[in-house]
Amino acid sequence: MKMILRRRIHKVFLIILMGIFLMGCGKSEQGNETMVTTSPKGGDDKFVVKAYPTVYPTSQCVTWLLPFYSGLSDENRNEINRILYEKGLDCQIRFVKTSTIIGTDFEYWLQEYEKANPMDIINSGAWQLGDVHQIRFVENNMVKLNDFLEKPEAESLWCTYTEDEWNSVSIDKNLYVIPEAAFQLEESYGVETGTYVAVNKSYLDYFADFDGTYISLRSIYDKIGDDNLHIVIDGLPGGASLYALLGYSALYYEQLPYCDKTNLVVNIVDGSEAKDFLKQLYTDMLSGLVINRQMAGNTSKQVLAHIHGRGSIPQEGFQEFLISSRLYDFNCAGKYGVSVNSTQKELAEQILSVCLSDSEILCQLYPGIDVKTIENRTAILEEQSASRLAGIRLEFTEEQIKRLSKFENHYMMIMNDMYLQRGDGSYMLNPDFDVEKEWEKLVKEAGPFNDLCESANEQIQKWLQEQ
Repeated sequence: MKMILRRRIHKVFLIILMGIFLMGCGKSEQGNETMVTTSPKGGDDKFVVKAYPTVYPTSQCVTWLLPFYSGLSDENRNEINRILYEKGLDCQIRFVKTSTIIGTDFEYWLQEYEKANPMDIINSGAWQLGDVHQIRFVENNMVKLNDFLEKPEAESLWCTYTEDEWNSVSIDKNLYVIPEAAFQLEESYGVETGTYVAVNKSYLDYFADFDGTYISLRSIYDKIGDDNLHIVIDGLPGGASLYALLGYSALYYEQLPYCDKTNLVVNIVDGSEAKDFLKQLYTDMLSGLVINRQMAGNTSKQVLAHIHGRGSIPQEGFQEFLISSRLYDFNCAGKYGVSVNSTQKELAEQILSVCLSDSEILCQLYPGIDVKTIENRTAILEEQSASRLAGIRLEFTEEQIKRLSKFENHYMMIMNDMYLQRGDGSYMLNPDFDVEKEWEKLVKEAGPFNDLCESANEQIQKWLQEQ
């Protein structure tokens, strides 16, 4: 099962949850409120909800539902409320967080919960592959923001995000959610523009004809001929990073490789290029040429190139090469908007607008990102050309989506099997790993992709013709 978020939440085992918290803002700090109740669907499943205290005395309060994966600390939450208070806003935020719940279970929980406890600002949740249910959820449970975004007080919010970003969350030209200001990139948050190769400036002369692929990078490595040099990669490649190293961008929740030169989706399941790349990568990791930083941590060895998703600040002594940019195709999951059940929608819109445009508050919502990056995020993103596919929403049959999910799930299993866990809990590369054998299993499990790619390409060509 693959969850639809923009970045880096791979697999979640469903734990159904629900809870009740007390509404309203107190004039003094209270303890965290945690409630556990049984699932409204019946059975032994438990729902858990935490409501965190407000700090400053105000006459108004809005509830803000965080996604279950949010790492917001007490300090972050209190800082957000401090900033609002010192800005002179007569409102505090009571943050609410659930334990793990996704998809239609999340939708069912929210609808049942809000019958007695309407929320103000909610998250659009995490969904399995395919967007039919998430679109329905957004349209049924979140306020359409078009009119609000045209008001003068929303200008700062609108300008915080690029046109491509707004297009990527548009449903038939209607906006219900705000784009994400930052994404989780390894240790902290960053403004993600795509996949990069950071090249040691001492070797730039070798990169005049570098095309961004791993094959090209490996060829340069051989040309230099220095066994003391290493290539660093941030974890095993999957989705966007896998396709980037093959020379492609990623479409449809990072499931499909897209060739910018031909404007076509490429069938790598029925071909050999992905398998051949993984075989070479595994060989290079086994020899020590490639270092997986996720497993090895920071390295003191001499680095030729570092393959990564761009964070906030380029590394000193390295030059960045963008090898795959974001396409900004449709994705409404994991984003904030106003609940249709809010009893104070105008106040909720005001607080949402302030919080998702104020650089200080955004640095609290996305811990670890620096203020300068947030302040310049639009300029950073607009360094790249506008995406011709921004907002495209590909549609597939349920059977085709199942094949995509099978490919993703089996690919993740392959990546997991590439490592073995030692008795002390650490990991080592599996010396008996057989890429050929594993890829053969994957192809058999996923099935052919010809019809799926043909459908995607017909939709892409129609979209491009209409632009």
